[in-house]
Amino acid sequence: MDFVIGSLNLNHMLRISLLLATFLIVIGCGQTEEQTITRKTVLNELGKKEVLKRLKSPSTAVFHDSLTTVTRMRRNGEPSNHWRVRISVDAQNSFGAMLRKRYMIIYEETGKDSISEASYKLHEFFD
Repeated sequence: MDFVIGSLNLNHMLRISLLLATFLIVIGCGQTEEQTITRKTVLNELGKKEVLKRLKSPSTAVFHDSLTTVTRMRRNGEPSNHWRVRISVDAQNSFGAMLRKRYMIIYEETGKDSISEASYKLHEFFD
């Protein structure tokens, strides 16, 4: 037996409520993840720019984002203001051969705005 309220029955109202609740949960979860991704995205892009400056043939570069990591460094067990970015890239060397190379770049966070490139200063570059 279906209960009818106006032109909607109880089953339809329940389905609409569940869809609305699911939508709100997905939207709410995305905001926290977005903030985490933003800092990593900024540092990833800074790292790519730094790597491109040092390649023999930057136009051939193919970055492997699945191998890229961004990690906050620790000093004496406490989080520091330094971030380690590891980037993997395929690019041509001076002989034209495609090679995969991994780089590690350390950035120092100097500003309070974590989503601004100006808030990070290159500390060290390892190839």
